[in-house]
Amino acid sequence: MQSDLQTVRLPSPKLVIQLDKILKEHYPGKKFWGIIAKIQKKTGLSRGQIAAMRKNETKTISLEALQKIVSFLNAECGIATEELLGSFFGVEPSGFWGMFDDMTHVQICEGVRIDRTTTEPRWVNAYDAYLSATFIRQCLASSGRPQRDLEQCLIQAYSDEQHTAAVFNSAKSFYRQFREGSGKRALVGIGSMKSLPMFECVVADAFGAEPFAPQPKTRRLPQRPVPLYFRYRENDPDIKSVFGGRELPLRGASGRAGIAYEVDVDRWEFCPVSDTEDVAVVFYVCRPTEGTVELALAGFSGRATGCIALGLPSLAHQLWPPNYSRSDRKIGLFVIRYTFAPPSLSEPHSILVEPATTEVIAMPESVLIRRLDGVVSPPAPSSQSPNGRKPRKPR
Repeated sequence: MQSDLQTVRLPSPKLVIQLDKILKEHYPGKKFWGIIAKIQKKTGLSRGQIAAMRKNETKTISLEALQKIVSFLNAECGIATEELLGSFFGVEPSGFWGMFDDMTHVQICEGVRIDRTTTEPRWVNAYDAYLSATFIRQCLASSGRPQRDLEQCLIQAYSDEQHTAAVFNSAKSFYRQFREGSGKRALVGIGSMKSLPMFECVVADAFGAEPFAPQPKTRRLPQRPVPLYFRYRENDPDIKSVFGGRELPLRGASGRAGIAYEVDVDRWEFCPVSDTEDVAVVFYVCRPTEGTVELALAGFSGRATGCIALGLPSLAHQLWPPNYSRSDRKIGLFVIRYTFAPPSLSEPHSILVEPATTEVIAMPESVLIRRLDGVVSPPAPSSQSPNGRKPRKPR
């Protein structure tokens, strides 16, 4: 059966020529007047060639033309050749980071775990902290303007049954305050529901589901409100979730940990977690009319969370455009599969493990339309009649 998933194995960011940016930095104001004619006179290039490079509209650039421009900038602007080679070309900003350009307040949330057997009972996972730092650095570097207010927030994670209600209520209250706030604002969650209850709130709210409300075991996956399911490990805490747990009614996934996701009507795929496999989810909701952005970066394990951090600068180009787009909502849901080389006992243990392959899978638009708009795509026309026999040709 041919899959309708949109799969990307290698990131392919678009290169841009930054000649205009360099010229404006070195010829501010009125000094910029007549610069095209000056470059033409010094290099012998045509006005059309120079204008196309300035506007980043050229589809090809010869080494000869590049050398002439670099020589001009080197001589006229005093820019070292080594510096020019690194600044002449850039990468087109991803629309993924563009979501945060106008956000005046960004809250970055991490889950605080509880371990009463240690002298430091409250702690934040190292992988979550690393991904949080990576996000902040990349967001500031990629944004059209610096964020004015970045706030890091610590949210209590699930600890045990005794404190379940308090933890869930605290997460729901925090999320409600964000949604009821004012101004252009963003909420960024680091980690899945196993470490950050906020992840549950963001996903459940987007699909109109009740957070922390496990679905009946008898309910089939297509009947559930969220087209995603986290199947916990047997030794993971069995956290109450509308799209997570240990009951995964999917053939081939029995007893295995990982993430399942819908790909078509009554058809799901499963990404297992093992020594050589892992999986993560990136989910965002952009509400232009409200001026809000919600983003969840959730590795199934700490290893997968670390992989998101390692690949985020290039992955961002594969996380846009969103799978579902309306005037009031833009939603992106991506499953990221990682494979690793078999672990070797002879090699020293590494905290951050580089994946051998990274596969970005975009949730099909039809799945989100069915869930969010209640519209089911018509089945493909069949060449057979209802009784399984080929229809007779008309006489």
